[in-house]
Amino acid sequence: MHRPDSTPLSRTLSHLLATAGLLAALGGLTGCDDENAGDTTAAESTSEDSESSDSEETRTPTISDISAEDSPILPGGQVTVSVEAEGDALEHDWDLPEDWSDSGSDSGTESVTLTAPVDQAAEATISVTVENSAGSTSSEVTVATQGPAIESFDVDPLPGKEGDTATFTTDAYNRDGAELTYDYRIGGTLGASKEGAEWKWTAPEMAMGGRYLLEGIVTDSDDLTATAGVETTMKGASAWPAFGGDRQRSGRGWPTPDAEGAKGNKNWVFEAGNWVDSSPAIGADGTVYVGSDDSKVYALDPGDSSEQWAYDTGDWIKSSPIIGVDDTVYVGSNNGNVYALDPNTGDKEWAYKTGDSVWSSPAIGADGTVYVGSYDTKVYAIE
Repeated sequence: MHRPDSTPLSRTLSHLLATAGLLAALGGLTGCDDENAGDTTAAESTSEDSESSDSEETRTPTISDISAEDSPILPGGQVTVSVEAEGDALEHDWDLPEDWSDSGSDSGTESVTLTAPVDQAAEATISVTVENSAGSTSSEVTVATQGPAIESFDVDPLPGKEGDTATFTTDAYNRDGAELTYDYRIGGTLGASKEGAEWKWTAPEMAMGGRYLLEGIVTDSDDLTATAGVETTMKGASAWPAFGGDRQRSGRGWPTPDAEGAKGNKNWVFEAGNWVDSSPAIGADGTVYVGSDDSKVYALDPGDSSEQWAYDTGDWIKSSPIIGVDDTVYVGSNNGNVYALDPNTGDKEWAYKTGDSVWSSPAIGADGTVYVGSYDTKVYAIE
């Protein structure tokens, strides 16, 4: 049976229905994708927030290095200590020793500049704490000054008279590793130079008894020195080498066989050119040294009083001579000078000018320093 063709209207409706169904299906798919897209965007946002939170979290500080520039330094010099640290919002807290003063730098920064003490071979520990809200960490560095230091000095056995032999031992070090040389002094007079850390000394004949300072002197390549010493009492060869009997004018002397049984008879007389207010000093060989108001210092033979030499100071001599460790004769003059004279020739070794007359008699310390008073109201210590 023949079915009639569809009318145009029916065909149009069919197309519309088919299109509507397709659109509905597409709409469902589109809605699903939108929901998934929303979920993806939210996940990405959460991830970004997490990464941002991680990057903003404060890190605990760490110290990679702490250093002291140019240490060891010269005594009294400056040294800069720096720290390298990693972390966020760091604060620095330095712990500085009292004798290493902060030279005005900001102690809250990554470096400080310090002024060292004037002591040689001084050592100190500088520490710093670096901190923030997450925690803290600390580190330290040692700083030092240049120059030698003597840890111990010994003289064994202590000498007491001519012929005694003693061993000088010096234990010294230098923080910068510079080579050390060793010198030794006896009562202020050089006994040996450029020796080693150990040196043997035999006491020679000394006119002057009394206290002597025995010293070891250590020197490095920068001419920085350190000194240590011990005192000993030496018997002099002369029974009365100065007014007062010894270097310190203690009034004590050592009796000699020649003095025993002496009758006080006159052996000789020496006539100077004016008053003699000065007291004689006697050398190790018996030579008599005395001053006079005729301005001269005389050296007289002990046997017959013959004049061995005379030194003219140009003004009165009221001061009494004294004999040093190397037999040098020290005496003052009314012209204000203190003189050091060669004991054999009378030649002037040096003269020290004070501000007025010197009637005072010099005294000698254990280290060889010459002490004397003057009418200028001062007491002088002369090396």
